[in-house]
Amino acid sequence: QIDRIDLDGKGRAVIIDYKGGLDKSFSPAFDGNGDIPNIVHPQALIYAQVARRELGLELLGSFYRSYRKRAVEGTYDARVIGPADLLGQKPFATTDEDGFNLLLDRCESLVAESLDRMFDGDISRTPSKEACRFCPVLGCAKKEA
Repeated sequence: QIDRIDLDGKGRAVIIDYKGGLDKSFSPAFDGNGDIPNIVHPQALIYAQVARRELGLELLGSFYRSYRKRAVEGTYDARVIGPADLLGQKPFATTDEDGFNLLLDRCESLVAESLDRMFDGDISRTPSKEACRFCPVLGCAKKEA
């Protein structure tokens, strides 16, 4: 469920998903090649893609907003949104003409690839170290690695 969709006077939208805690991993980062986003937390991007495809909205950003502290992470179109709109912080920005939409499409492709692997029977766990911190399963080899 999308927590919040904000529209500007031109009908353009940003998605906001509230979280208790944030770090830089909530904003996509480019890999060593400088062009392929590594998406650790895809939730807000998935919501943005749904709003784009199903509601026909023009999306300018998808953000995670901390409800505990003054923090925001995510992705946005820097041609339209600036630091004044982002609590003075600088999450990941796209600046080319269609960069944000390309990022949404890339995220959708990654999700589809993951689902295809799962439907093919590959359900191996590949948790992040951060996820393992909160996992209650004891004796997991992935957790101890």
